[in-house]
Amino acid sequence: MLRTLLLQLCGQVSGLEADLTRLKASYNHGIPPVPVLLEYLCQAVTRCRHVYILLDALDESPADSSRAEVLSVIKTIRQWQLPSLHLLVTSQDIPPDIRGHLQFPTLSQGVEHVALKNDGVQQDISRFVSFQVDHDPELQRWGDLRETIKSHLTRHAGGV
Repeated sequence: MLRTLLLQLCGQVSGLEADLTRLKASYNHGIPPVPVLLEYLCQAVTRCRHVYILLDALDESPADSSRAEVLSVIKTIRQWQLPSLHLLVTSQDIPPDIRGHLQFPTLSQGVEHVALKNDGVQQDISRFVSFQVDHDPELQRWGDLRETIKSHLTRHAGGV
């Protein structure tokens, strides 16, 4: 994740590509440790007017040490409190480890939690599924089972 973010910033931050080339050489073309990558990312972000980072679907990362490492990196990035950094992290509200890592005891300035699972979202999902099932020529052959399909898909959508 950190390497990808740094590579995406290369075209935006003057001199970053040369810095990363030197970094790569200093680690014999291996992967630098996470704290080093974090330091380079922090330096790159401070050289920008605004940086927007979107980390989507954290719940889809493996629930082992790799998720814990990603959550630890996010916590570090949030602690920088850089005004130029805008971080958006999304996850289904299923794994408790994610919620625990992403919340502060009291919400800091500029930190928000937005729940997207509500009655309005559920109604939108239901309408979308109904329309798709009713108008898909391939599903017409399922006849009366279409209602069961609609009900099942809507019930198990999980807000997405």
